[in-house]
Amino acid sequence: MSTKEGVCQAVFLEGRLSRDGRLQQPKLGFVDYMLRNFKPEKDRDIVFIPVGLNYDRTLEDRTLLRALDPTAKKRSIFFVTRTTIWFICRNLWLMARNKWQRFGYACVNFGPPISAQEYCREHDFTFNRLDRKNRFLEVEKLCKGLMASIEQIVPVLPVSLVATVFLEDPEEWLSEFDVKAYVHRLIEELQSKGARVYLSKRSGEHTITTALNMLKLRRLVVESDGLLRAEREALGVLSYYANAIDHWRHHQPTSTSED
Repeated sequence: MSTKEGVCQAVFLEGRLSRDGRLQQPKLGFVDYMLRNFKPEKDRDIVFIPVGLNYDRTLEDRTLLRALDPTAKKRSIFFVTRTTIWFICRNLWLMARNKWQRFGYACVNFGPPISAQEYCREHDFTFNRLDRKNRFLEVEKLCKGLMASIEQIVPVLPVSLVATVFLEDPEEWLSEFDVKAYVHRLIEELQSKGARVYLSKRSGEHTITTALNMLKLRRLVVESDGLLRAEREALGVLSYYANAIDHWRHHQPTSTSED
């Protein structure tokens, strides 16, 4: 009903928040529900707009990672309450000492819209005339195309970049200069493949420093004698942020040559 009336709807094709920071396989049920009775010749068009999101800080990151462990015991209300109070008090304490900083960037990109009418016209079929098995196969193709579009527009943010550096060799101690040099090389690599990297327009160097400080404040990175290394107990959380851009590491560079 909402679709037929042209109501804008926000849908997670994956069906839930990512537990490990990576894009997941699409769930087909909701899109199938939208298209199973769609008649492109007379119904209002359904337009899918791919949206890529990324965050420098997801407050529930450890909770999401914990959900991947089938042996993990459910947290008690006391534990959740205590953790929440500790989080608030710690941030107030940091504010009082002028050491508190914002949680970084939250960034969104929009991809090219995909019209259901045009899609049906280009592929010479209508979803409502297919049997259930073949309809699901076509819905799966559409959803995978949408996920591929989303993958291409996921923003590359500072924390993801810095986390990636420390995961290259978790046991290696790095100077701050080494970290920043590696980040700049990584930026060049990703941009050559078409990735959209977001740093402060005023000071990219300051943005990287802020991301590094955020990881140190969260004890995801430890420091000793001016050198930095990934905290062994925090590799899962670092991976959570690095995974958001990991697909770009295996992506082929964008071709600039003309045929």
